[in-house]
Amino acid sequence: MKCFKISLGLSFVVTILGLAGVICLGIFQSYVQLVGGLLWLAITAFRIIKGKPVKGKVSDYLAGRILLFGLILFFGVTVVSPVRNGVPFQYPYQMRYVDKFGYHNEFFPEELPDKADNYEMNFMPSIMQGSGWTNVSFQTDADTIAKYIDKMETQGCKAEVLAKHKGLSLLEPHLPEQIANDLQGSCIYVVGFSDDWNHPHIECMVVKEETGYVMFFEM
Repeated sequence: MKCFKISLGLSFVVTILGLAGVICLGIFQSYVQLVGGLLWLAITAFRIIKGKPVKGKVSDYLAGRILLFGLILFFGVTVVSPVRNGVPFQYPYQMRYVDKFGYHNEFFPEELPDKADNYEMNFMPSIMQGSGWTNVSFQTDADTIAKYIDKMETQGCKAEVLAKHKGLSLLEPHLPEQIANDLQGSCIYVVGFSDDWNHPHIECMVVKEETGYVMFFEM
C-alpha cells in the first residue's frame, strides 16, 4: 500500500503543477500535466480504495501509472511548448518561461503597462533547422508609446518606415491586423537584423502611433 500512497502524492503534485501552468502560462504541456495528473490521481485513489493487487502478480495499473508519469515528465519538463496568446497578467510568467529555455528578449518590456488592450503573445521555439520567434503585441496609450520610442532611440535605433524595411517579409506573418493594414503609416525600430537565407534574424519594435499599437518581435 505504501507505493500507492507515494503514487497518490506524486500525482497530486503533478496535477497542481499542471493547474498552475494552465493559469499562468496557458501552454499545451500544462494541459497535458493537468489532465494526465488528474487521471493518474483518480486511478491511484481507486486502487487504494479497492485494495492493492494480489501479491506476486504484476499490476497493470501500477505499470500504467509509471508509464503515465514518465509521459507527463516528458511533456512537462523536456519539451519546449509553444505559447499562443493569453491574457495580460500572464505576460511576466510567459516571458520567464521563454527565458528559461534560452530565448533572451532583453529589449522586450519587463512588464506590460496598466493599459494594455488586445494583448497577443506568440512564442515558437526553434525546431531542428527552423527559426523560432517571440512576438508580443498590444495597444496602449500615447505616453507609453513615447517611452518605448525614447528607449529605442537612446539605444541608437532610428525609426524607419515599415513598408520599406528589408525585414518586412519576416514580420508580415506575425503583424497585428491594425499594423498590417497600414505598413506605410507604421514605423520599425531595429535592434538587430540579418537577412541570411538559412537563418534570418531580426530584433525589433514596430509602432503605429496613430492607434497606439506596438509589437516587440525577435526571430
